[in-house]
Amino acid sequence: MTPLIRGRHGTATDLVAFRARYSSPRPTGRHQPEPRSAGSLFAGFPALLIVVALLIGSALLSHPEPAATTPYVAAGGAAPVADRPIQPSAAPTPTPEQEPQQSVFSPIARPAHPWLDEEPGGEPVAWACAPIGYRVVLEGAPAGVEQLLAEATARISAVSGHQFRADRPLHWLEERSTPYVGITVAWVARAEHPEASQDAIAIARTTTTPTPSGGSLYSAGKVHIFSDWPGAHRMNFTANGVGPVMLHELGHALGLGHSDDRDAMMHPTNLGVTTWSEPERAALRYLRQSCR
Repeated sequence: MTPLIRGRHGTATDLVAFRARYSSPRPTGRHQPEPRSAGSLFAGFPALLIVVALLIGSALLSHPEPAATTPYVAAGGAAPVADRPIQPSAAPTPTPEQEPQQSVFSPIARPAHPWLDEEPGGEPVAWACAPIGYRVVLEGAPAGVEQLLAEATARISAVSGHQFRADRPLHWLEERSTPYVGITVAWVARAEHPEASQDAIAIARTTTTPTPSGGSLYSAGKVHIFSDWPGAHRMNFTANGVGPVMLHELGHALGLGHSDDRDAMMHPTNLGVTTWSEPERAALRYLRQSCR
């Protein structure tokens, strides 16, 4: 029996005829999405290329951070005899980004100033011509030490033309054994240097390496401030602060010896001097001039 439905006006209509006239054909299989055109597939491609280019550029621009013992005594103390072991190692090779800036100072003749170490012909041992790196050990060091070092090296640069580079600090004293071409600054216990007298408040040590020409270059330096000295935690350049002591020890690390002039920075007793004398300025300039 053919099924019937009732139309709008109450007339009986054949259901088959009704479907043929008003309904949509039944799908014969699973619905397939309408294929996308080639234009729609690549619509977001330019934006993707920009993102990839930015990521590659960022990766190329970023790079990982690299790779004479002279006691200084407090006023009234006697300067002990220096003990500066020479420890040969590979000579440092400056990388392109470490090329020094042109010095604004004119060449000068060798001044009559005591050097920490001398070549056989009397020329002072100096650092390579690249900027001299320095790092500080944070363990035991007072707050503000990095600012103090930045100020001290800036003062030396202003009178000598030496260039310095602040490198990543070390967190622990035991990390000092990691190879480093530069000057390492740390606050240590006096017991670490039994060779120093009881009057010593700081000590500097340098390491030299042979050059192909038969000479020597400084390749490493250490500046140790004795933490039991009362002024060891005064981060300033007053007569009782660390500033004058730091300048004195950095002078040793660069190659300056002691001076007999009581008004000089390199006098073996700490008298709170914070200004380089004219002979010391000339000596620092000559050390910078002697770089190889």
